[in-house]
This record gives sequence, C-alpha cells and structure tokens, in this order.
Amino acid sequence: MKRARPFPLTVPFLSVLLPAALLLPAPSADAADRPADARIGGELAQARCTDCHVVAATGGGTDQAPPLPAVAVARSDGELAAFLARPHGAMPPISLTRQEIADLVAYLGTLRPRAP
Repeated sequence: MKRARPFPLTVPFLSVLLPAALLLPAPSADAADRPADARIGGELAQARCTDCHVVAATGGGTDQAPPLPAVAVARSDGELAAFLARPHGAMPPISLTRQEIADLVAYLGTLRPRAP
C-alpha cells in the first residue's frame, strides 16, 4: 500500500503565498523611532492616570496616589521609565508601549520646576 504524502499542496501553496506576501505593505517603522512627545504624554496621563493621580497642578484627578508633579520631582527620567515598564506596589497593572512610556516621561519632565 502506497503511503499518501502529507500536505501535497505545500509547494503550490507557498509559490502563491510568497508573491502575495511581497505585495503587502511594509510594516511601519516602530513608533519608538519618533521622538518622545510631552503633549501626547499629557493626553495619555489625562486618559489613564486620573483615576488615581492628580495629573498636574491645574488638572484633575484624585488623591489616591501621589500627584504626578510630586512623582516627577522625586524620580529621574530613567527611574520613571523603568517603573512604568513594570508597575508595582499599589499601582494597578497597566500595559504601555515603549513609545507611550517615553511620551509619559517627557510629559512628567514638564511638571518639574524650572531652574531660575
């Protein structure tokens, strides 16, 4: 008895699939390729952080967690980025892209007092 070959359509299928894949648009550049944007970070903070934090001295939020201006002063950009990549403590789990983290850190930088 002759054994049937598994997946006899593999070669014809691949010969159609490969050219079709070449016609697809190239993936866009990683969002992390664009510079951090404090404006976008501020919008993100308003949307995602106000459930617990006062976002800015003039902005809304709650006092369940430290106000973001205080957080910005207490931590460096690197510390903020590391924390946002892996939140811990009483902070709820959030999922942020690298670009969102960079934008939030840029926004937090605007909340620090300026040196005279």
